[in-house]
Amino acid sequence: MFIMSQKLKVLRKSLRKWNWEVFGDINLCVEHEKRNLEAIQLVISNLEPSNALFATEDLMKWSLAHALKVQEIFWKEKSRAKWIQEGDRNTA
Repeated sequence: MFIMSQKLKVLRKSLRKWNWEVFGDINLCVEHEKRNLEAIQLVISNLEPSNALFATEDLMKWSLAHALKVQEIFWKEKSRAKWIQEGDRNTA
């Protein structure tokens, strides 16, 4: 049993490292994508719009939507895990 416990600890560390390398800070990612989109929209409004700028804006919108979806999944999974751990605390 002790050996299994140690293996699980090593696995946990490896999974945490993998999670950070793959996903990083999700909230920071969303903020970064928002800033990128705002920057390209500012360029479009200040300069003469072109197809390349609109294509870049579409790409930034897609990136932001993806980051928001990842953030939504993160919070949904976190709330589900908390509910499983704590259960329904409605004592009415």
